Amino acid sequence: MSADTAKTINRLTTSYNETEDRLRVSGQLSGSETIVLWLTQRLARRLVQALCGWLDKDVAGTAADSVRQEFAQMAAEAGLAPQEPVKPREETAERLVTEVNLQRAGGQVTFVFRDAGGDGVNMSFSETELRQWLSIVRGSFERANWPLDCWPDWLLADPAPKEDGGRAFIH
Repeated sequence: MSADTAKTINRLTTSYNETEDRLRVSGQLSGSETIVLWLTQRLARRLVQALCGWLDKDVAGTAADSVRQEFAQMAAEAGLAPQEPVKPREETAERLVTEVNLQRAGGQVTFVFRDAGGDGVNMSFSETELRQWLSIVRGSFERANWPLDCWPDWLLADPAPKEDGGRAFIH
């Protein structure tokens, strides 16, 4: 399935699964269709570095720029409102993500998550939504006791949002 015909996630819930030692992204597709994507630590670390690099791309590395990043991150996290989690249905497809293609255009970042067969699922975020999701992912890294060396200092400045029942969600 090409990126042009890939399904699109409209709402998602991201959590850490201790049994699998992976991040689980439960996505709401069109209608009542759902999908579960599994991200390994290795892929999640690479994704975090790429996404944070994009947010840092215009920052020269001065203390003032770091403060500006921290403020933007805090503002995004403050706007994160709890929602009902995406609850995958019994017949929901589960995919181990082996590749993530990223595109940035028009104030949006679009992910195309691909499995070993090349099938893709799209997801797009605004900058604020991306910051919110990164905060949730950071909390999952902390719960998993995964190394935090892939995270920039400005994103580690404040504690990650608390999950409700072990899960954090974003629209």
